[in-house]
Amino acid sequence: MIMYKCPHCGNESISLYKKANLDMRYNSKCKKCGEKYGLHSYSYLLDLMFLLGYFLILRTNFTEPIKIVLGILLFLVDTLFNILFVPIVKK
Repeated sequence: MIMYKCPHCGNESISLYKKANLDMRYNSKCKKCGEKYGLHSYSYLLDLMFLLGYFLILRTNFTEPIKIVLGILLFLVDTLFNILFVPIVKK
């Protein structure tokens, strides 16, 4: 299982699932040291870009099933970007 390092203690205590579900608004605590960590603040910029993408999908002339599929694909790409490119930082 893929684990990420805590920015405080350096132990691999953050699971892939936990990182994928991190939100900029909320902080989590390390299981090993108890210190708070969260996503870097530029994750808001990525979220705004994907929100614009959702808006553009809704404004297109595609049929509803195609819009739903595109929305799900965009959600998966957003989650993948958060996992791969947004670092975990001290809070």
